[in-house]
Amino acid sequence: MDASDIVEAVVPDDSSEPLVQKGFEYEKRKYNDVCFTVFYAVLMILSGGVAIFGFFNRNDDWRQLYKQDYLTELSYCTAPSSTPATTVEVNSALALVAEGAAAAATQQAIQDLSNGTFMEFLDHAWYWLLGATLGAIVLGFVFLLLFSYFAIAMVYLTVTIIVAIPIGAGIYEFIVKNPIYGGILVGVGFILCLLFMCLRTKLNMVAKLLDSAADGVRENLQLIFFALGTMIMVIIISALMLALGVIVYSNGNFELNSKKFGDDKDGCYSVSGQRVACCKYNVANWVVPYYVLLAFMALWNLFLMSQIRVYVVSGVIAQWYFADEGDIHVPGKTRRSFRHALGPSFGSICLSSIIVTIGQVIRWVAEKLKRDNKKSWFWWLVNCCVQGIISLLEFLTEFATVHMAITGESFWESGKDTVQMLKRNFINAYTIWWVPPIILGLTGVVLSGSVSIILGTTSYFVWNDDLSKDVNKKYSIYLGLCTLFLILVVIMFFSRILLDTVSAVFVCFAMDRDNRQETRHKIHEVMCMMPSVGAVEGKDKGEVRKRDLPYEAPPMV
Repeated sequence: MDASDIVEAVVPDDSSEPLVQKGFEYEKRKYNDVCFTVFYAVLMILSGGVAIFGFFNRNDDWRQLYKQDYLTELSYCTAPSSTPATTVEVNSALALVAEGAAAAATQQAIQDLSNGTFMEFLDHAWYWLLGATLGAIVLGFVFLLLFSYFAIAMVYLTVTIIVAIPIGAGIYEFIVKNPIYGGILVGVGFILCLLFMCLRTKLNMVAKLLDSAADGVRENLQLIFFALGTMIMVIIISALMLALGVIVYSNGNFELNSKKFGDDKDGCYSVSGQRVACCKYNVANWVVPYYVLLAFMALWNLFLMSQIRVYVVSGVIAQWYFADEGDIHVPGKTRRSFRHALGPSFGSICLSSIIVTIGQVIRWVAEKLKRDNKKSWFWWLVNCCVQGIISLLEFLTEFATVHMAITGESFWESGKDTVQMLKRNFINAYTIWWVPPIILGLTGVVLSGSVSIILGTTSYFVWNDDLSKDVNKKYSIYLGLCTLFLILVVIMFFSRILLDTVSAVFVCFAMDRDNRQETRHKIHEVMCMMPSVGAVEGKDKGEVRKRDLPYEAPPMV
């Protein structure tokens, strides 16, 4: 039996039933999980309706929440003032008031100094911060392009810097300061070096995988602007939720402070002589439950926008992956996926995002129980189990979202297919899920740290003639920390786009593998570096790009 007979025995006929859907679903998609669209709409309308009710029924003195005259004036309280105190009590209280006032004045002076220092820092550094913000965005694009063209070099450069930092710091510490600490740091550097040497095969694969993913983003640059748009929408929705909360907060009453003992021309004081508010503000009973609803909806909207981003990125990458050679640069891919996200699949996206939202709430509750019961091993064990289960749930939910972006199926159908797909392909692809985020995260830390150190050092020398040495040092550190934060946020944003693309590319490859076909040779070359997948060889059909693979599709579970 020759090689052609083996290929014919393994490759299915064109007329056979495909194992899974073969590509992106362009046809008219049916509306799925509509009940969750209705549920989301009802809660959003309820949130807005209650806020409108609160606006028209707010307290007549609601402006005092901002003017805060009620803190020193009894006229805003609904209850009568307290009974007059005896002379001895008043004299004692007034003495304590004087001490309290002195302490309060000292605290206010410190606060004013701090505020003044911060304002002076902004006055000196606002143009540096503006430049750092613009530079961070440019650096994010450069970061993406570097991984597009020099992925392997970027990965190994990052690894080299990570190893060199503790070794260099250890040598300096050993020579200049403490030899023991220096030896420990050098040892840590060599351990990291050995670890990365053991993972060099995986690093090669991850570098090529990131290179392939970056190719998809580079050929669909509109994804970057779409992702920026989702970030802006998150900010707008958060501001809207905050505005609703502020409106509803004005529903309540000003009541006499129970801690008030007496009052004078400067305000009110307690029985111990400390300054206290004359009146206190209590919100209406329904405001607290509304805040719970508002917080839940804010969190749900945050994850909803995140799932929409994953959906659209996956849809665009799938269209790029399965497109014929002449259709790769056809416009409209992002618009089509976004229309699917807000149309037929919106209910499914609402369902996936509410699952992630509930999971996040459970995670916070578990962490709080662990913090409140630090000496109890039981709650520590419960928290570990919860974190693992929620992480797995988020992992499956993300891949279900990727799958339904490609196929147009409902969330539950996509979830079922995703589980089966991961059973067939995940064991061989475990490196994909933990190495790329670490590499991208470390690259972001190295880039942001390097730029922030350079910018902070430069500002120190520039400001040296205008500021004292201590103030100059403090401002330079502030600028470095602000720059570090800005660049790290932007780099993580661009990294998230790459990771979403990696997930979409893997699902497309898994669909190819299940159907025993090759759509993109470069990506199959990378994926076939994984154990037991096999070499990418097959019948060469000349100009035909989609080739049948000789390795068998994984067993159907």
